[in-house]
Amino acid sequence: MIFLKKSTKAGFILSLLLPLVFGLLSAHARVLDKVAAKVNSEIITLSAIEERADILGQKYVGAPVSISEQDLLKEALNMIIEEKLQIQEGKKFGFVIDEDAVDAAVEEIKKKNNLADGQLLEMLKREGRTLKSYKNHIRDQIMVSKISIS
Repeated sequence: MIFLKKSTKAGFILSLLLPLVFGLLSAHARVLDKVAAKVNSEIITLSAIEERADILGQKYVGAPVSISEQDLLKEALNMIIEEKLQIQEGKKFGFVIDEDAVDAAVEEIKKKNNLADGQLLEMLKREGRTLKSYKNHIRDQIMVSKISIS
């Protein structure tokens, strides 16, 4: 009987403390990314748009024409939406891009740019990308090109 009273009391105290602890933890939690758009069932994150805008912005470095950050973000978002729609269309038609095709494309890119494995990884690191995200981007580009040809 004493054990039951102690465990009930401990359970009661624990039930009061847990929401407090989790509340404090969630108060310190940070939002790492935000959903910026949704294309059918796929989301487009703010970081994906910013990453694409950074890549697009490199086209304008040293160019006589400048583009505002807002226009660059809008162009990046439109490109991503168009790509996602094309990729979804490709999947609907049963197109599959296997890992061998992606690896072959990466090797071709390295060959054209005279890059060794380490140089490619270093370049990706400077851009804040991983090899996995780069390969996913290549896979998407292959899918888009297949759709464009069809």
